[in-house]
Amino acid sequence: MPSPSHEQVPQVCSDNFVLALLCKHFPLIENPIFKSAAQKKMVRMSIERIQNFVAVMSTGGGKSLSWLLPAWLDNNMMTVIIILHSAFLDNHICAAGGSSTGEWSKFSRVKYDLGEYLESAWKISLNLDYVRKNCGKGDIPCHFPTRHILTSLLCEKPFFHWTVSTPDVLPETKLVFLALESPTTEQFQQFLRENGKHIAHSILDEGHEILTM
Repeated sequence: MPSPSHEQVPQVCSDNFVLALLCKHFPLIENPIFKSAAQKKMVRMSIERIQNFVAVMSTGGGKSLSWLLPAWLDNNMMTVIIILHSAFLDNHICAAGGSSTGEWSKFSRVKYDLGEYLESAWKISLNLDYVRKNCGKGDIPCHFPTRHILTSLLCEKPFFHWTVSTPDVLPETKLVFLALESPTTEQFQQFLRENGKHIAHSILDEGHEILTM
């Protein structure tokens, strides 16, 4: 099934179109399916951008796909996700990579921590060729299948956890995660000034908590 692109987005998305996007997001899963008809409808409406909508779904219902899948369609554009609770960052990074928290923990917590992997990757400026050639040598340990998942993620859909010490952003970056306190920092304001025209979406995760405070 060919991978969709932004230029191919029809006014009304077909089931085949959103399914192709789902397959692109979950390359390690054979024949992925949506959790529910409501989830598929939500993704379709998010891609079509014809009308506003509110998706009311249970915890774990897959609401994050409403911004994860459209991120694939915006060439040379980023989606910025503000996370209210730092404890949820790992969960979102797992979701961004097409893996559940349990699956990710099973692979990455055996000997090494995923955060250390990503931090090491940033220390070498996310040089993908370096990652491919040096898995198992020093900075990036070689523990299969963690190595396979890490390399796949960095090559397919680069994303990262933004902090005040984050270096320059690579042009192919799709998803930028940051903690609630980060947007007000001078460093992030500079990030916006330099990259604002490349930001397609801004997401406030668990935004209802702010509305109900």
